Amino acid sequence: MARSAAAAPTVIGQERHVVDAGHMAWGVLLIAFAVFCMVCVITGLGVNYFLFQSTVPMQTVIRVGRGTVTWTDATLIPQATRTQIELFNRAVVSTDPISQATLFVYDAQTMIAAITLRNDTAADIEQVTRPRFDWSSQRYTITLENVTGEFDIHVPAALPRELVMTFVTPVGALARMIKSGDYTVRITDTQLQVITDSGEALVSMRDNPNYAVPPGQRGTLQLTDGMYAIQPARINLLGNRTFEPGNIVEVTTSTPREQTWGCTNVQNGEPSGFFALTQIDGFSALRLGRGGGAETHGETTCTQYLTGASGQQGRDVSTYSYLGLRADFKIVGHSLSTCGEQGSECPLMLRMEYIPATGGVQTWIHGFYTRVLPGIDSPVRCDSCTLDHEIVNEGAWYAYDSGNLLALFPPDQRPRSILNFRFYSSGHEYDVYVREVSLLVGLSNPAPG
Repeated sequence: MARSAAAAPTVIGQERHVVDAGHMAWGVLLIAFAVFCMVCVITGLGVNYFLFQSTVPMQTVIRVGRGTVTWTDATLIPQATRTQIELFNRAVVSTDPISQATLFVYDAQTMIAAITLRNDTAADIEQVTRPRFDWSSQRYTITLENVTGEFDIHVPAALPRELVMTFVTPVGALARMIKSGDYTVRITDTQLQVITDSGEALVSMRDNPNYAVPPGQRGTLQLTDGMYAIQPARINLLGNRTFEPGNIVEVTTSTPREQTWGCTNVQNGEPSGFFALTQIDGFSALRLGRGGGAETHGETTCTQYLTGASGQQGRDVSTYSYLGLRADFKIVGHSLSTCGEQGSECPLMLRMEYIPATGGVQTWIHGFYTRVLPGIDSPVRCDSCTLDHEIVNEGAWYAYDSGNLLALFPPDQRPRSILNFRFYSSGHEYDVYVREVSLLVGLSNPAPG
């Protein structure tokens, strides 16, 4: 009896051990299954993110149109260039009071956007990305932060995917471009202004409702109190600011219809110049050229004649307080130094004929060049010019903005009506691309520019 009583606890302990081991085995199995499920979920989410949502940087190149551009990259060492440089996310770029540059964004060989930084402009390139794989439905994303100054934006039509471009001011106000088109963004200490020539834009204070800026409108957001106002954009007296087969004709004897450019070539000897619509750098442009070792004077000219509402000669501008000219062009090269011996043969010249308040016919002329040959002292202003011609960088796009031309004239010499406007290449050899030209009228802008 004593032996049986002593054996009972041993049997009971074995049964408890067997039960605890079974529970442990099931626990381990359940934990392993849970871990397996978690790994599957995490792996699935990771694969889905990698295949459909992950992004990679796009190529971003800045090309200097005039002066010198400075930038700071991950090294935090300020650097400068007068030509071009490839930039990356987190770079900070700026222009000084006399400089200008254009930021080109590419997806492979396709230009996604061209962003021109005018003088005294700065931006942090926070994010410039595209989806890692072509099958992803994610959008192109371009985000610039701490933006100040003035920007011209071109987003080409028919991009492979949607794009959202965001400009963030130092106080957190936002401007978004969400469609292909052309825009101007101006940021001062007190205002964010967006002009939509074509496309669609939105402006807002951070986390506040968006205000739309539709085509042909100018939206101004006050950064001090969040007040928003929308006005019509300025009127382009020349019609479409870009060039296409419908607004370019060769002129022989007749005057082209209104808002159509009549182009022609004249020269004192062979070879002849030429003009042609073409594609370059992702832009549509009108090319003006003359080569073949030409050593005589020649001009390739495009002219537009303006008429009034009742068909009278000239367009009345007396009721406007703003008259300004904008042109976007690239001078590839020219053979003469500066603008020739008399300062009248620039590779690109802008010319406006007008009737001032006192009557008669006056002419405003302004030119651009890229090269000054050593030992040749050519003037930088023609006899009939009111301003010195401007030097720009060869082979780079430059966006010219005259500002308010009315400020240049005494009250009795201000233009009352505009008769015609022309742009032309002049000299011996020249090769120039003109992307757009606008002659803008309107009321004075409450924001600078």
